[in-house]
Amino acid sequence: MGSKIGWILAGALILGLVLIVLFVVVFPPASSPTAETMGENFMQLKTISLSPAVVVAFESTGAGNAGDDYHEAVTIHQANAEGIGRFVYDLQAIAKGDTAAEAATIDILNKIDAHISAGSRKAKMQYTFVHTPKKFKVGYNYKPAEALFNVSEAMDALATYYFAKNKYEDAWNVLCHEFVMGRHMMDERSRPDMVYLGVFIQTKSLDGLMDIRSKWDGAKDINLNKFKQYACQLSAVRNSYEQKLKIVWNTRPEPGDVFHVIKADQDRAWRVQGLLSLGILKFTAVKRGDLRQTDKLIEKYLTSSDPLEAAAAAAARDLDTAGFNRLGVEY
Repeated sequence: MGSKIGWILAGALILGLVLIVLFVVVFPPASSPTAETMGENFMQLKTISLSPAVVVAFESTGAGNAGDDYHEAVTIHQANAEGIGRFVYDLQAIAKGDTAAEAATIDILNKIDAHISAGSRKAKMQYTFVHTPKKFKVGYNYKPAEALFNVSEAMDALATYYFAKNKYEDAWNVLCHEFVMGRHMMDERSRPDMVYLGVFIQTKSLDGLMDIRSKWDGAKDINLNKFKQYACQLSAVRNSYEQKLKIVWNTRPEPGDVFHVIKADQDRAWRVQGLLSLGILKFTAVKRGDLRQTDKLIEKYLTSSDPLEAAAAAAARDLDTAGFNRLGVEY
């Protein structure tokens, strides 16, 4: 009797092992994250603890959406892009006297600055999916962020013009407005490209403000320690983004790392980018478990309560072979 029970138990054990093996073969697990994304601070939100007020000396606490003002600035810039472009890239024209054409461009740039100034006084910016199409394409670069960056280049030119004319206070104010726009772009956390360009705008604005300080007595009382602290934190955000970009967005991302970012990253911008990277994994993942997990995550996030995550999942779902083959030449 005892040996019979033993045979039954042994048979049950063998059957269980066979079922486990079959399950693993039929439903293989997805890849685990690599050491690159398992660091203690990798998934933490990298941001600036200091208020922009330590740089610009005013609080951005106003009501309303700064994105509305920035959109007006983008609209003016795009309507006058050719003339502004000539002015931006011809620094000799900035230093020379006011020709009629130059005066007209300065007037346009001042109108842009007026909108950026209004936005800089507001507490928050909502730009993505408010003033942009409510859909994404698989890619890293994001054209609406580029449009805002182009506006910042125009603001730099206006500040340079005022600096050349020894109008240091005017130049200072222009760069302060631009600086806060960059902070708003960073804080929106819509796409990594939006955040990264926002960080870059803040960095170049700080550099310009320091140049003005060397000439203008009106800026001598700024707190240099706070400036340096802010610049140091900006550098940390930039370095983190550049490191993460290599992992999340490349021609053959590690599936386990992409899955980990989507599930665990505190930064919404990187979760969105991870979801966009699922489009690449549809074509580059080798293991069946990774392909199954890719499809599973796309389906899950299509109904996300966050419209940006849902749009990223839809973009990954809709990426076809032709689109995948064009990824290196368009965005």
